[in-house]
Amino acid sequence: MQRFWVMGLVLAVAVPAVRAQQPDSAGPEDADVQALRAQIRDINRQLIGEMLSGAPDNDHVNQLILQRQETRMHLEQLNRDEDKEMAGYLSPLQRVRYQQERTRLQERIAEFVRHRREQGAGAGGGARMGPLGPRRGAAGRPGRKPKP
Repeated sequence: MQRFWVMGLVLAVAVPAVRAQQPDSAGPEDADVQALRAQIRDINRQLIGEMLSGAPDNDHVNQLILQRQETRMHLEQLNRDEDKEMAGYLSPLQRVRYQQERTRLQERIAEFVRHRREQGAGAGGGARMGPLGPRRGAAGRPGRKPKP
């Protein structure tokens, strides 16, 4: 957990410093990247809706699959463009480290979202879950409240 926060702090400090060196650059999380990620979430939502319907429309499902593939390819092209830009001011080793940490951060965010969905789906009963695990009381045991 501490590693996650340290990495977040490093990115929060390092990215603006790099951005200051490249004033004309839009950055890794520009509006295009965010829009493409949102579009993929929307396409996935529509696909789930089709799968859960009693009689899915195969033509619509095929269309959504193609849209998702094209959107992912466009997002990957933006990632390649970003890497090409970073090659101008980061060493290859720094670029690899950046990509690894970005992937880890994305995985952690996806894990957080999964836990939040599970929390919403399993309402009631059981141990109370936080974003990444059970909440612990003062004695270190789940569900126990500290004695006054």
